[in-house]
Amino acid sequence: LNQPLLRSSAGARSFSNMASLILKNDEIEAAFNIEVADGEELTENSFVPQVIPDVYKTEYLRKKHHNYIGESDGGHVIFSVQHRPIDGQHKVLKTTKKGYEEFTLPELTFRNYTVEDLAEHISKDAQNVYYVGDPDFRQEVESVEQKHEQQTDHLKIAVLYCKSGQKTPAEFFSNSEAPESFHRFLKGMGEQIELLGWSGYSGDMSVKKEGKTYYTKFHDLEVIYHVSIMMGAEGHRRLIGNDVCTIFFRDEDSEPFDVTAVTNLGTMPQIFILVQPKGDKYLISSFSRKTIKPYPPAIPKNHLFSLKEAKEFILTKLHNGFIQATIFCPPINRLWYTPRGAHLDDIATRWPKETPKDRKARLKREKEKYEKLRQEAQNNEKKELVAVVIAGQNLAVRDTLAKSSDPYVVLSLWDQQVKTKVLKMTLNPVWNEEIRLDLRGVDLTDAMLTVTIMDWNLVSSHEFMGEAEISMEDVINDYLTKTEPVWLKLRARTSEFVSGEISLRFSLDGFLDETKDPVPEEPEWAKILTGKAPKRGLAEGVVI
Repeated sequence: LNQPLLRSSAGARSFSNMASLILKNDEIEAAFNIEVADGEELTENSFVPQVIPDVYKTEYLRKKHHNYIGESDGGHVIFSVQHRPIDGQHKVLKTTKKGYEEFTLPELTFRNYTVEDLAEHISKDAQNVYYVGDPDFRQEVESVEQKHEQQTDHLKIAVLYCKSGQKTPAEFFSNSEAPESFHRFLKGMGEQIELLGWSGYSGDMSVKKEGKTYYTKFHDLEVIYHVSIMMGAEGHRRLIGNDVCTIFFRDEDSEPFDVTAVTNLGTMPQIFILVQPKGDKYLISSFSRKTIKPYPPAIPKNHLFSLKEAKEFILTKLHNGFIQATIFCPPINRLWYTPRGAHLDDIATRWPKETPKDRKARLKREKEKYEKLRQEAQNNEKKELVAVVIAGQNLAVRDTLAKSSDPYVVLSLWDQQVKTKVLKMTLNPVWNEEIRLDLRGVDLTDAMLTVTIMDWNLVSSHEFMGEAEISMEDVINDYLTKTEPVWLKLRARTSEFVSGEISLRFSLDGFLDETKDPVPEEPEWAKILTGKAPKRGLAEGVVI
């Protein structure tokens, strides 16, 4: 039903690369994507505008990570590196003028790497990478998306009435009247408003003189329509010629649409919808400039839209296409990434590479801040992290003759160190031991909990068996609500052999949302690790 709305004077043919009808004219084929009407049936979820998440804010800001500045693609970029204790890898978010890129660094096989080691890994993707250690820099990274977010809360849409037999924009703009079917469509798309004194989103239309147009709110989106028959030549040029999204409304008896017409609208229009009434229903087709990637929702096969469906589908489609255009399609993407790139360059200017003297001063300030917090908090009501050290598995051998080890665990948080009991001759120990760490004065946004496993020796020095780190932010935000233990992969400090994992469970004591003692009387995981119950993927780190 939808496909006959599109054609060219050279004819059309079926094509499956995102398009159902691709024009035989080579110039048009290179310039436009014409969508295939072969999508699934519409549901309520079809009409939800896409949201590009603020990845730094949701995945990095409240978790322990390191930030770096570098140069790439002719401008500055920011790398945010987060260690994942579950699998030992480093997740990297690259913030650029054109958006975000996320990738994973190869696992570092040693524990005591420096921030410079990480910079060396990152520098494969950029030049002149350096570490920014000041915690206040987090707000700078957050500001990039706050000031240059990849989404919009408003949209202006051109609506052109195309009388049967008309083929060019000049003919479309010559229409000063339209049939009842067009006005019915407009009323379904929004409400008519008086522009004089209008206080809502105006889409560059003057609110200081009389005039009318149509407006609507869709989810959190304000939409204003630039209706061709409701404005003169100046509005056609200044408003419609600068609209990214365009709706062409065709008479019911119209011939198939010649897409070459849109080239005369200029380079700014990018996303196009064709609407043609069919009784009290509507046929809808969609096409876009070639540089724009596919965007949902897909047009269902052989579907006639009700007026309500048409509104929801069209606004969702145009919003999602607009987001794609602002990121990928010139010239409009420059309006977004040029100031974003300038902001990143400004950040790099204000946060130069740290000198050894600056680093020493920063570390001194951080130490003094911590000591002051600890001192001031000693008279406060006690607040504790309750860490239950549950078990280890597949640990490294340190007693080569016995082919075993005598492991114990040390939990370290700032200046506190607490040990578990020693378990003799086992590589799969089950401690199930509760350890309490004082949180008074601890900066939970920056503190790291270190979990170290050592091999006990009677005479010689105790030997390192592996270590894991987890930020207190991760503990607070991700692990307090889990009923299952979390398994942390162990890492080496230098070149020694390390293997295995350790499991813990966390709760808080002394806080308003105090949780119950997490240790059950008969822990299921203890039965599993001691062979009393079947194993269920522990070797792969699956949480029990």
